[in-house]
Amino acid sequence: MTPKLLYRIQPSMPFSATVMTGSYAVRLNLDSVPDSRRAVDGTWHPSTRDASAELPPLIAAVDQRVGRVPLRVDLDPDVWDDIPRSFPARGRLVEVNGSRDIDSRLVVLTTTGAIRISLLLTASGAASAPAA
Repeated sequence: MTPKLLYRIQPSMPFSATVMTGSYAVRLNLDSVPDSRRAVDGTWHPSTRDASAELPPLIAAVDQRVGRVPLRVDLDPDVWDDIPRSFPARGRLVEVNGSRDIDSRLVVLTTTGAIRISLLLTASGAASAPAA
């Protein structure tokens, strides 16, 4: 009996998974092709409100998925604790910009080539099944 292919993954389909970056698991749902016509490109379920702990693994996971290094992170400083000004990622510094003008439910990444990736935050501490 020959196995039949029931489902083929298309490159532009959303990617939802727990991505391992080192020993840290990042819960991320991200479309493989960011599109400026969409309000959001995916969702991110951080485990804590500690930006210095959560952002580096997120950047590594996005870089792994999209193939571009995010150079800047925009976030609402009222939502996060311990926000670094910058941190290293793949030989570059990622700048972190805290702005109250950004929607508190979003984290916006700007990658090489000025591509913007908007991620909708799911509540930290929420169960992963409802977040998915």
